[in-house]
Amino acid sequence: MLIYRSYELIQQSDVLLNDIEFLLHFLVAPFRGFGGPIGVEEIPWVPPAGRVAIRAGEEMGLKKIDYNTDTNIGRLLLAAVKNSAKIILNADNRAIGVKYVHNNEVKRAFAQREVIISGGAVDTPKLLMLSGIGPREHLEKLGIKTRVDLAGVGQNLQDHVMVLGLSWTINPNISTSIFARIGKSAMLDYRERRSVCALYHLNIDSPHEPHVPDTQIYMFCMLEGQLYGLASYQPLKQSVQDYTRPIYGRDGYYMTPMLARPKSVGSITLRSKNPFDPPIVDPNCLSHPDDVELMVKASKASRRLGNAKIFRSVLGAEAFNEPVPDCAHFEFESDAYWRCYVHGWSTVSGHMTSTCKMAPDSDPMGVVTPRLRVRGVKNLRVIDASVMPSVPSGNTNAPTVMIAERGADLIKEDYGKI
Repeated sequence: MLIYRSYELIQQSDVLLNDIEFLLHFLVAPFRGFGGPIGVEEIPWVPPAGRVAIRAGEEMGLKKIDYNTDTNIGRLLLAAVKNSAKIILNADNRAIGVKYVHNNEVKRAFAQREVIISGGAVDTPKLLMLSGIGPREHLEKLGIKTRVDLAGVGQNLQDHVMVLGLSWTINPNISTSIFARIGKSAMLDYRERRSVCALYHLNIDSPHEPHVPDTQIYMFCMLEGQLYGLASYQPLKQSVQDYTRPIYGRDGYYMTPMLARPKSVGSITLRSKNPFDPPIVDPNCLSHPDDVELMVKASKASRRLGNAKIFRSVLGAEAFNEPVPDCAHFEFESDAYWRCYVHGWSTVSGHMTSTCKMAPDSDPMGVVTPRLRVRGVKNLRVIDASVMPSVPSGNTNAPTVMIAERGADLIKEDYGKI
């Protein structure tokens, strides 16, 4: 497989993408690159709350490592296609171009060598299905002629699921010194210092793979009780705002546990054969019982982490212990309460992948080959996060860029200098 076959192959692509700016770069030179498009540097300033967060992790027995060096386990730029109507296929199922709409006029662009789709986990399967490449039953139901019957197109949708609302307030006499930089100059400060509080990677419930994280816990600083981006998540926006209203005006932090390797899968299907109709996105979150139980454990671990002694002693942290209204009939912080909480307060993180997954020929749900070519279609390649067999256990930006870099290498191998 292209993605998992060789750590050394991927490490080489990752190093080429790096532009290291560490003062002591020679210490990590084998694992970092220079002159690449992605800058990597030490954080020039860590908020005091961030330093306390690191110590809280150590209090729980977590180790500090550079996850890009040999201490790791060894183991994606969405080009929107909003105006693309379909891939043009000739009689031999060879992709020869793209039909698109510009200024209300249907136009065609033809490829000299091949067509490359980089629409991401939503728009790539949408474009394939509009072109007659996908599950036959679904396409024919919408009146689309099937050119290539690929059952896996639009299936296997995966995303990192996270739980909102776990909040703590801190001593106002301390918070002024910690968060004074945020206020009016927040964007300038972030641009200059590029810093957040903390991010933890944990293995909570995977005994067979104890060194592979199954959970991430984000810690975010909170100014005057505002949950910022969390409060904007629909349909939880009003619920989050109402629930946290008692701590408005207080500085603090919140913990957001996230499933790193979910077992639940969703789908992308067409709403109609009109290319301007948005597809139906069904994330199907928490449909697998193991995901629910892991999220319960992750939520409890987040509470333990947020209640660490170091937070209380240094920051005067105090947990916001108000039960959410929909779960108030359960004993607070019991497993039943957490299951209710998880079902009501979970949302996706926007890390959608795997709807056109790479797989061996023996897998009937595979869509692309190890060289990123679409099965059954000549001269058509997919280079985006949709080809991932499963969502990675970390964020998807760098893996997607890595896929793009590797895809570029494959194109050069196939065609030489273009």
